[in-house]
Amino acid sequence: MQRIIFVCQGNICRSPAAEALFKNRIRALGKESGFEVSSAGLERSTEGEDIDPRMAALLDRDKEAHEPHRAHKITIPEFVGADLVVAMDRSNRILLSRAVSGKGMEKVRLLLEYAGERDDLEDPYYTLDFETAYAELKRGVDAMVKTLVH
Repeated sequence: MQRIIFVCQGNICRSPAAEALFKNRIRALGKESGFEVSSAGLERSTEGEDIDPRMAALLDRDKEAHEPHRAHKITIPEFVGADLVVAMDRSNRILLSRAVSGKGMEKVRLLLEYAGERDDLEDPYYTLDFETAYAELKRGVDAMVKTLVH
């Protein structure tokens, strides 16, 4: 079983949406037993919060299932236990590297790398552009599934 953690700044917008999209894609392919999927953030300020209602509305609009969510900061044991950690932007990767003292960073990828892009997936909490972030999430997750699911 492959353990995957999606990581973003606060674990309320991008990472829980990526988690939901990935779970939905692998469930549709009948491959969910091969993956353990979760999400986490890099700060405590949003700890305990549900997914941002603006992102949840986009998932709901597209009939993408998502479970009740409680944001949390990634822990060292979570990071160590993961086979793959998928960050949303380079800033996330830098903060993650600091949190784990640079150890295990070879298992960290940026989501849009799977789609052949070098761009960061901008944080809609700050840009307020949830539509663009959501479209990029779908593109990245779809490419990731094609790469990981055989």
